[in-house]
Amino acid sequence: FGCTKPNRSLLIYCGNTMRPAMDLVAKEYEKEKGVKIEFSFGDSSEIFPQVKLSNKGDLFIVHEPFMDEFIKLGLVTDHKEVALLKPVLIVAPGNPDKIKEIKDLKKAGLKIGWGEPKYSFAGEIIEKFLKANGFYASLSKNLKLKTRSSSELATGVKLKSLDAAFIWNAVANQYKSSVEEVPLQENIPSAKVSLGILKYTTDKIIAKDFVQFAGSKKGKKIFTSLGFSGER
Repeated sequence: FGCTKPNRSLLIYCGNTMRPAMDLVAKEYEKEKGVKIEFSFGDSSEIFPQVKLSNKGDLFIVHEPFMDEFIKLGLVTDHKEVALLKPVLIVAPGNPDKIKEIKDLKKAGLKIGWGEPKYSFAGEIIEKFLKANGFYASLSKNLKLKTRSSSELATGVKLKSLDAAFIWNAVANQYKSSVEEVPLQENIPSAKVSLGILKYTTDKIIAKDFVQFAGSKKGKKIFTSLGFSGER
């Protein structure tokens, strides 16, 4: 690839949660291979209709469960897991309410939030986990906000309209100067982040090379440096 033509480019559909990591992966790839990377951003739930509508593009990156929709319709020729997202618990810096574990969220007067399961896979994971472990009924009494995105919840904690929230680890990393993550003993399930090659790609060789680059040690290091998990 040392003699890659500079006019070669890839169009990648990218879920918003993955944007900071993919920006860095793309910069490194452009620098090494001389291939221009263009993005179309949106919620992971929006990527599927975007691709169906446009019938073009080379690659896409989404978290579970959205890869399944692409596979069912035969829109993807190959895909690879590059990182993991995991819901984490965040509070205000200094942890003023002394929240050490999930059961502490039952305290009267606390304002907590998590994702709306209909629109947020992080919210779906959290609600299933809380119900399976007997926390849901008691925590629901303090539930003040259910949102579509982790960013809205992080902003709520930052502005002190929420005392605590469950959000994706990578989003917690984006807000690390204004929120604090509470280490939990409980093992909350994670979600795969996968990069797929679209059947519409005009350059299968470059598209596959980008997937290999993103899934390499170097690529995965970028994801983990920005708060993603590396393995289950």
